[in-house]
Amino acid sequence: MRKDDSMEPTAAVQAVTAAEFESVVTADRGIIVVSFAVDNAAFEEHNASLEWFAVTQSRRVGTVSVDAPANGPLVERFCITTLPTLLIFQAGALVLTWAAPRNLDALPAVIDRLEAEPDTPIPLPEQPVAAAHTIAVPDPVSLNIDHGSAASLAHMAPDALDHLLLFDTPVTAADIEHLTGLTLLVLMNTGIDDNSIQRLAALTRLRQLEIADRTGPEDPPEPESTALAALRAALPHTVINGLRGRSDLIAVIRPRDTRPPMGHSYISTEVTGIPIPGGGPLILTFQDGRLSANSGCNTATGPVDLQGNRLRVGTMVHTAKGCLGDRGRADAWQGGLLHSRPTWTLVGDTLTVRGNGSTITLLDRKAARPDEP
Repeated sequence: MRKDDSMEPTAAVQAVTAAEFESVVTADRGIIVVSFAVDNAAFEEHNASLEWFAVTQSRRVGTVSVDAPANGPLVERFCITTLPTLLIFQAGALVLTWAAPRNLDALPAVIDRLEAEPDTPIPLPEQPVAAAHTIAVPDPVSLNIDHGSAASLAHMAPDALDHLLLFDTPVTAADIEHLTGLTLLVLMNTGIDDNSIQRLAALTRLRQLEIADRTGPEDPPEPESTALAALRAALPHTVINGLRGRSDLIAVIRPRDTRPPMGHSYISTEVTGIPIPGGGPLILTFQDGRLSANSGCNTATGPVDLQGNRLRVGTMVHTAKGCLGDRGRADAWQGGLLHSRPTWTLVGDTLTVRGNGSTITLLDRKAARPDEP
């Protein structure tokens, strides 16, 4: 595995409530569970590997995010860690837990074994997941060379290393292209030339590559070379200097309502995290590519983009009435939410919006207030 500090939790990995999760486990598929948090560095560390694994194993394994702060009992029941956890369900029964995976390449074989010799279906266990089979995965084998020589690498076996980090150490492709087991490669101030960069395409298991030649920590990044751009195309599942060649994460593990909320109005029924000053409610109305929002004081209206399950607003126009007390602070709360590029998830009549420290559950206004015109 590898660290990718530049990536944020992808909106394609949709957070679910406890009730939704209970319906998910009836599916005869594996689930990668990501414990969702606003500043979840663990998610970022594993995100690209999870994407690669979910894409290649999409027939059998999908990903789902659990809002851990809001679903304590769910997290405790299934022993969901703050790191990604793979849960394998068969006929609704939990049969395998792979906590905090460090070597996702090994998982397909495990899934094959489970499919070939499935456990006898049993009711979903009420006891913690510790009763199910848990597999421990060894830490990756890493080598860090700083101001040294890369000569010894030429004699290593292809699978000898998972991670290789070279700093101020001259290197060519001939030194490392045979190390096909690498999943992380860092080359800083190694003087590697364009021809060698192109030959790194042989490292097909590589999931993160950081490569740069800088004279100081404050130097700006260099423009991307033609060789690096070609390598990005050759390794579409590899994060290269913080960017991926593709981003088609298959994240929804069951049929779900993914239509945009355009043409509907929603009213909040529950807020966890930072509450609405004055109590709200928050009313969101989506119409003709625009959003209107009111949380108890002024109404903000402007263009909205809902692609990627993120809510991105443009310039908002506000009414200008004065509000006293807590309601006077509702505008700041509302602005903080809307401009945080919050995620949105729509299941049936329920819209869930998460951003700026708040999770807001909203119900379609026609369902919440059926007597209103």
